[in-house]
Amino acid sequence: MIHIGSLALTGEVDGECWRELYALASEQGLFTSVDLNIRPLLIEDLANYRERLMSIMSTSNLIKLSDEDLSWWSHHHQVTSITEQIVSCEALLSAYQPDILLLTRGAEGVIMWVKSADHTNDDPAYIRRALRAHPLFTLEDTVGAGDTFMGCFLQQYQFLQANREHHQAKSRLTVDDIEEACLMASIAASINCERSGCKPPTLAEVKERRRSDAH
Repeated sequence: MIHIGSLALTGEVDGECWRELYALASEQGLFTSVDLNIRPLLIEDLANYRERLMSIMSTSNLIKLSDEDLSWWSHHHQVTSITEQIVSCEALLSAYQPDILLLTRGAEGVIMWVKSADHTNDDPAYIRRALRAHPLFTLEDTVGAGDTFMGCFLQQYQFLQANREHHQAKSRLTVDDIEEACLMASIAASINCERSGCKPPTLAEVKERRRSDAH
Protein backbone atom coordinates (compact mmCIF):
# COMPACT_ATOMS: atom_id res chain seq x y z
CA MET A 1 0.00 0.00 0.00
CA ILE A 2 0.96 3.66 -0.27
CA HIS A 3 -0.20 6.33 2.17
CA ILE A 4 0.14 10.08 1.73
CA GLY A 5 -1.25 13.38 2.97
CA SER A 6 -0.74 16.57 4.93
CA LEU A 7 2.59 18.41 4.56
CA ALA A 8 3.83 16.20 1.72
CA LEU A 9 1.21 17.74 -0.55
CA THR A 10 1.44 21.43 0.42
CA GLY A 11 4.61 22.30 -1.54
CA GLU A 12 4.40 22.77 -5.28
CA VAL A 13 7.53 20.79 -6.24
CA ASP A 14 7.29 17.96 -3.72
CA GLY A 15 3.51 17.85 -3.95
CA GLU A 16 3.56 17.24 -7.69
CA CYS A 17 6.18 14.49 -7.32
CA TRP A 18 4.03 12.75 -4.74
CA ARG A 19 0.95 13.09 -6.91
CA GLU A 20 2.75 11.38 -9.82
CA LEU A 21 4.01 8.58 -7.60
CA TYR A 22 0.55 8.07 -6.11
CA ALA A 23 -1.04 7.83 -9.56
CA LEU A 24 1.60 5.30 -10.64
CA ALA A 25 1.01 3.23 -7.50
CA SER A 26 -2.72 3.20 -8.22
CA GLU A 27 -2.13 2.10 -11.82
CA GLN A 28 0.01 -0.79 -10.57
CA GLY A 29 -2.69 -1.99 -8.20
CA LEU A 30 -1.36 -0.86 -4.82
CA PHE A 31 -3.85 -0.01 -2.08
CA THR A 32 -3.89 3.80 -2.02
CA SER A 33 -4.64 5.80 1.13
CA VAL A 34 -4.77 9.53 1.80
CA ASP A 35 -5.24 11.42 5.07
CA LEU A 36 -6.02 15.01 4.10
CA ASN A 37 -4.74 16.39 7.45
CA ILE A 38 -4.86 19.89 5.98
CA ARG A 39 -2.44 22.55 7.25
CA PRO A 40 -3.78 25.80 5.69
CA LEU A 41 -0.92 28.08 6.79
CA LEU A 42 1.65 25.96 4.94
CA ILE A 43 -0.12 25.70 1.56
CA GLU A 44 1.97 27.38 -1.14
CA ASP A 45 -0.70 27.69 -3.82
CA LEU A 46 -4.29 27.22 -2.68
CA ALA A 47 -5.83 26.50 -6.09
CA ASN A 48 -3.12 24.03 -7.08
CA TYR A 49 -3.26 22.34 -3.69
CA ARG A 50 -7.00 21.84 -3.89
CA GLU A 51 -6.72 20.46 -7.42
CA ARG A 52 -3.89 18.16 -6.27
CA LEU A 53 -6.06 16.75 -3.50
CA MET A 54 -8.92 16.19 -5.94
CA SER A 55 -6.60 14.26 -8.25
CA ILE A 56 -5.28 12.12 -5.40
CA MET A 57 -8.72 11.41 -3.95
CA SER A 58 -9.95 10.29 -7.36
CA THR A 59 -7.51 7.34 -7.26
CA SER A 60 -7.76 6.57 -3.52
CA ASN A 61 -9.03 3.31 -2.06
CA LEU A 62 -9.17 5.01 1.36
CA ILE A 63 -9.87 8.65 2.20
CA LYS A 64 -9.51 9.78 5.81
CA LEU A 65 -10.28 13.29 7.04
CA SER A 66 -11.11 15.01 10.29
CA ASP A 67 -14.10 17.22 11.00
CA GLU A 68 -11.73 20.22 10.73
CA ASP A 69 -10.53 19.02 7.31
CA LEU A 70 -14.14 18.67 6.21
CA SER A 71 -14.91 22.27 7.19
CA TRP A 72 -11.87 23.50 5.24
CA TRP A 73 -12.83 21.43 2.22
CA SER A 74 -16.32 22.94 2.33
CA HIS A 75 -14.80 26.33 1.47
CA HIS A 76 -14.23 27.21 5.12
CA HIS A 77 -17.88 26.73 6.07
CA GLN A 78 -17.99 25.24 9.58
CA VAL A 79 -19.54 21.82 9.14
CA THR A 80 -20.34 21.05 12.75
CA SER A 81 -23.59 19.10 13.02
CA ILE A 82 -23.53 15.38 12.37
CA THR A 83 -26.20 15.83 9.70
CA GLU A 84 -24.06 18.35 7.81
CA GLN A 85 -21.01 16.13 8.17
CA ILE A 86 -22.82 13.12 6.74
CA VAL A 87 -24.17 15.13 3.80
CA SER A 88 -20.73 16.59 3.05
CA CYS A 89 -19.00 13.22 3.28
CA GLU A 90 -21.57 11.56 1.06
CA ALA A 91 -20.90 14.27 -1.52
CA LEU A 92 -17.23 13.24 -1.38
CA LEU A 93 -18.24 9.61 -1.81
CA SER A 94 -20.30 10.47 -4.86
CA ALA A 95 -17.46 12.47 -6.41
CA TYR A 96 -14.49 10.18 -5.68
CA GLN A 97 -15.96 6.72 -4.93
CA PRO A 98 -13.28 5.34 -2.57
CA ASP A 99 -13.70 1.88 -1.07
CA ILE A 100 -13.53 3.37 2.44
CA LEU A 101 -14.05 6.85 3.86
CA LEU A 102 -13.27 7.63 7.50
CA LEU A 103 -14.35 10.84 9.23
CA THR A 104 -12.69 11.35 12.62
CA ARG A 105 -14.61 13.63 14.97
CA GLY A 106 -12.37 13.86 18.03
CA ALA A 107 -14.27 13.05 21.21
CA GLU A 108 -17.39 12.39 19.12
CA GLY A 109 -15.87 9.27 17.56
CA VAL A 110 -15.60 8.10 13.95
CA ILE A 111 -18.05 7.71 11.10
CA MET A 112 -17.04 5.19 8.48
CA TRP A 113 -18.42 4.41 5.05
CA VAL A 114 -17.52 1.13 3.35
CA LYS A 115 -18.42 0.33 -0.23
CA SER A 116 -20.98 -2.45 -0.34
CA ALA A 117 -19.99 -5.78 -1.85
CA ASP A 118 -23.09 -5.45 -4.06
CA HIS A 119 -22.05 -2.10 -5.54
CA THR A 120 -21.80 -1.34 -9.23
CA ASN A 121 -19.24 0.99 -10.78
CA ASP A 122 -22.00 3.30 -11.97
CA ASP A 123 -23.89 3.35 -8.69
CA PRO A 124 -21.70 2.47 -5.69
CA ALA A 125 -23.62 1.85 -2.49
CA TYR A 126 -22.06 2.43 0.93
CA ILE A 127 -22.68 1.03 4.37
CA ARG A 128 -22.34 3.69 7.07
CA ARG A 129 -21.52 3.06 10.71
CA ALA A 130 -20.81 5.43 13.57
CA LEU A 131 -18.33 4.39 16.25
CA ARG A 132 -17.93 5.97 19.64
CA ALA A 133 -14.62 7.48 20.68
CA HIS A 134 -12.61 5.27 22.96
CA PRO A 135 -12.76 6.63 26.54
CA LEU A 136 -9.65 8.20 28.05
CA PHE A 137 -8.28 7.64 31.52
CA THR A 138 -6.96 11.22 31.41
CA LEU A 139 -6.42 13.76 28.63
CA GLU A 140 -2.83 14.99 28.41
CA ASP A 141 -2.30 16.00 24.79
CA THR A 142 -3.97 15.56 21.40
CA VAL A 143 -0.77 16.01 19.36
CA GLY A 144 -0.33 13.07 17.00
CA ALA A 145 -3.74 11.53 17.65
CA GLY A 146 -4.79 11.62 13.99
CA ASP A 147 -1.53 10.13 12.74
CA THR A 148 -1.67 7.46 15.44
CA PHE A 149 -5.22 6.58 14.39
CA MET A 150 -4.21 6.38 10.75
CA GLY A 151 -1.07 4.34 11.33
CA CYS A 152 -2.87 1.80 13.48
CA PHE A 153 -5.79 1.54 11.08
CA LEU A 154 -3.51 0.81 8.12
CA GLN A 155 -1.54 -1.75 10.13
CA GLN A 156 -4.76 -3.51 11.12
CA TYR A 157 -6.13 -3.35 7.58
CA GLN A 158 -2.97 -4.90 6.21
CA PHE A 159 -2.93 -7.56 8.95
CA LEU A 160 -6.55 -8.55 8.33
CA GLN A 161 -6.03 -8.64 4.57
CA ALA A 162 -2.89 -10.77 4.89
CA ASN A 163 -4.67 -13.15 7.24
CA ARG A 164 -7.52 -13.52 4.76
CA GLU A 165 -5.08 -14.21 1.93
CA HIS A 166 -3.19 -16.73 4.10
CA HIS A 167 -6.41 -18.68 4.46
CA GLN A 168 -6.99 -18.30 0.70
CA ALA A 169 -10.16 -16.30 1.18
CA LYS A 170 -10.85 -14.45 -2.05
CA SER A 171 -13.48 -12.08 -0.73
CA ARG A 172 -12.68 -8.54 0.36
CA LEU A 173 -12.64 -7.44 3.97
CA THR A 174 -16.09 -7.16 5.50
CA VAL A 175 -17.66 -4.12 7.11
CA ASP A 176 -17.11 -5.80 10.48
CA ASP A 177 -13.40 -6.15 9.65
CA ILE A 178 -13.16 -2.44 8.87
CA GLU A 179 -15.04 -1.60 12.06
CA GLU A 180 -12.59 -3.68 14.11
CA ALA A 181 -9.65 -1.88 12.48
CA CYS A 182 -11.32 1.44 13.35
CA LEU A 183 -11.81 0.32 16.94
CA MET A 184 -8.16 -0.64 17.32
CA ALA A 185 -7.14 2.68 15.76
CA SER A 186 -9.39 4.59 18.18
CA ILE A 187 -7.80 2.78 21.11
CA ALA A 188 -4.33 3.65 19.83
CA ALA A 189 -5.29 7.32 19.44
CA SER A 190 -6.77 7.45 22.94
CA ILE A 191 -3.62 5.99 24.49
CA ASN A 192 -1.57 8.59 22.63
CA CYS A 193 -3.83 11.32 24.05
CA GLU A 194 -3.16 10.04 27.56
CA ARG A 195 0.50 10.96 27.08
CA SER A 196 2.27 14.28 26.71
CA GLY A 197 3.45 14.85 23.15
CA CYS A 198 3.14 12.43 20.27
CA LYS A 199 3.91 9.03 21.80
CA PRO A 200 1.94 6.34 19.97
CA PRO A 201 1.47 3.04 21.80
CA THR A 202 2.93 -0.28 20.75
CA LEU A 203 0.67 -2.87 19.18
CA ALA A 204 0.94 -4.91 22.38
CA GLU A 205 -0.40 -1.96 24.40
CA VAL A 206 -3.33 -1.54 22.03
CA LYS A 207 -4.16 -5.25 22.20
CA GLU A 208 -4.00 -5.20 25.99
CA ARG A 209 -6.44 -2.28 26.16
CA ARG A 210 -8.69 -4.08 23.68
CA ARG A 211 -8.72 -7.18 25.90
CA SER A 212 -9.49 -5.05 28.96
CA ASP A 213 -12.43 -3.45 27.19
CA ALA A 214 -13.79 -6.86 26.19
CA HIS A 215 -13.99 -7.79 29.88
